[in-house]
Amino acid sequence: MNSKKVGKTPDKPFRVLVVDDDHQDAYFVTSALKEAGVEETEIVMSGAAALKTIREARHDLVILDLNLPGISGRDVLSEVRNGDTPMNTPIVVLSASAQRMDIEDCYALRANAYVVKPYDLGEYDEIARGVRDFWKDICRLPGALPAV
Repeated sequence: MNSKKVGKTPDKPFRVLVVDDDHQDAYFVTSALKEAGVEETEIVMSGAAALKTIREARHDLVILDLNLPGISGRDVLSEVRNGDTPMNTPIVVLSASAQRMDIEDCYALRANAYVVKPYDLGEYDEIARGVRDFWKDICRLPGALPAV
């Protein structure tokens, strides 16, 4: 039985923006994404850089830490979703916090998903595979729909 791939077009690279001010965490995430087959990753380390880069609309997915210097991850999320030019780029919050209030706040600000940072390095690989499988191969993203 032949199955039709339901996700993005295979000839277009899947681009992920990782926003994290911790060099080690950013490295773990991007390494795991590359190991999982994500073709293009970019790292920015501040909320201001995240807003600038997200507005350029070069990425298919944003992985966003909450605790950033200056403009927080919450502020980035709020600005992207509710600012002067709202955007629907998928945003997955990846935070060390497992606090219920943080999770609820992020979903109220229209995060697409909330994931708690793992303690074990192997879990980064599992998260990256899940991100790739869902966001790249299963769901349709804005701009990925065929022209009518």
